[in-house]
Amino acid sequence: MNNHGYFDLLNRPIFLQFLNREIWETESIQFSDDELHSIVLMAILSTTSYVYVGHAIVIETVLKYPKTVALLMEMEKYGYVCLVGNDFNINHFICKRRELYKHDKKKYRIYFQDSLETLPWPKSPLITYVDTTNVLAKTFIKIANDLEVDEKYRVNTLNYHDKNWLGKRMEYQKKSKIAITQKLFSQSMISSKGKDVIRRLIIQIYNKRYCDEFEGVCVTGIPGLIYYDKFQNTDIYYNYVVVREVLRGLKIFSDNFFCDNERVLSFRECGNFKILLMEIRKFLSGVTAMQHYSPNLIVFIRNTLNNKFSELDNCENLIIKLWNVSNQLSKKYEKYKEGYDKMSDNYKNILITSASVLEYRILRECAINRDYVFVDKDTNLDDFSYAECIAKRGVKIFLARTDIGALNAAHTIDILSRYINPDFVIVGGICVGLRKKEQKISQLLISRQIHDYDLQKVANGNRILRGTTISANRYLYDKCILECYDMEDDEYDDGLILSANTLANDKELIHQMISDKPDAIGYEMEGSGISYICNIFNNRWIMVKAISDWGFKKSNDDQQNAALKSYEFIFNVIEKRMNF
Repeated sequence: MNNHGYFDLLNRPIFLQFLNREIWETESIQFSDDELHSIVLMAILSTTSYVYVGHAIVIETVLKYPKTVALLMEMEKYGYVCLVGNDFNINHFICKRRELYKHDKKKYRIYFQDSLETLPWPKSPLITYVDTTNVLAKTFIKIANDLEVDEKYRVNTLNYHDKNWLGKRMEYQKKSKIAITQKLFSQSMISSKGKDVIRRLIIQIYNKRYCDEFEGVCVTGIPGLIYYDKFQNTDIYYNYVVVREVLRGLKIFSDNFFCDNERVLSFRECGNFKILLMEIRKFLSGVTAMQHYSPNLIVFIRNTLNNKFSELDNCENLIIKLWNVSNQLSKKYEKYKEGYDKMSDNYKNILITSASVLEYRILRECAINRDYVFVDKDTNLDDFSYAECIAKRGVKIFLARTDIGALNAAHTIDILSRYINPDFVIVGGICVGLRKKEQKISQLLISRQIHDYDLQKVANGNRILRGTTISANRYLYDKCILECYDMEDDEYDDGLILSANTLANDKELIHQMISDKPDAIGYEMEGSGISYICNIFNNRWIMVKAISDWGFKKSNDDQQNAALKSYEFIFNVIEKRMNF
């Protein structure tokens, strides 16, 4: 499965197949209300989408499992649970159920009571237009007539005699218009082995029908229901025993695997929940890859996470702590790193740079305000560090301060290119405007090209510019221009930007620049060094800075607003225009 497949897996809804009492009776198991409550909570925390179940199943379990049903109804209000059916109101639903179960009133007595007020009914039902009874009927008729069906059903275990009686029971079902349950076959001449096969087939077909229609997956690893895991393709990411152990280690679940509804809601409603879930998946991918060294997966997870987390940790704290655990394991175990990294290979690395301390502070504040969680890292060099954001939206963003000047910037990008291998480098911050009459303070300047203004030849009083002009990456340039379409025309300018190591605070120098390059729109100090190094490492780059002054009679008054305008625009481009 490629990396996009893993991202899709985060968003797939989860079908709560284990709530169907037909499956309990078939496998002769009993759950407590607390056990089912725990499994539902684990499922809600295992997807960024919703969990779902037929509302008929909820009604049929309300008397035996009131705590679990109360949880489902509460979470339905928030959209984390969807109850599915093809009836828009409870009266129509009850009429149909009474017809389907008229032959088995004792077992389904809840549908034949006088009062309907106590029955749970969804506020926003998820409507399906596929009738489960018809799906079951068509499949069993095919099996009875030796027609081709899904090979997973293993109908070759039914002999000729059983298939013949299966056909007869389906004829009876069609005439009587009753539900297809175990009761339909209990009094038939089908062999005991054949009845066992049919009971499991009913559940398999039922599960497949609900999974296929909503592109959902089932929870696996539930004790007593392991037989049905073979029909899923979800690795361990929805395995109840494994995931609940991780949730216990993170202190989301208590030591006895209990969690209250409010704590689950606090995580699901957190803007960084998807990042946390992705980190859990990457952790599980790493420990799975290590099974050769540590065959007891549960023990390894328990020992690894033990005493590293607190009940007071919020979503952001858990992300950082789990990320640090994975970093330590990656350094210690090569196999863990391979498993962890295989879910990160397709991330696009984006480096956003600043030069001054003020610019870097604004850059970090913008990241925080957009719910990016980051960790400061170093390159084992004195006085040099960068920030790595926890990946989300298919990208991993790095924040760095290059210090002022083209040489400092070139040195920093050279080091970071070796450490983080950025796919894109976006240079932000503040700059000088060269068209005072046409431009305004805090106006964005987008580099179509950058010219190295440092390299010059002076001979006999004549100046000759010898610096190179380098074009920005066309992909990034196009994305920036697309974002500009949502802005006023005078909020941005694009074109040639001059770059040199000289801090410009002199009117004559600015006039000289304009005379030398009349088509230039701005001047700054880092771009020539960054563009040069990016071309060596084949990093795609662009500069997006905002005007803070005109290059003479400078003041610091407008620097903060200009830097903020630059970095807000850059994050908008990444989040809205760069789709990975």
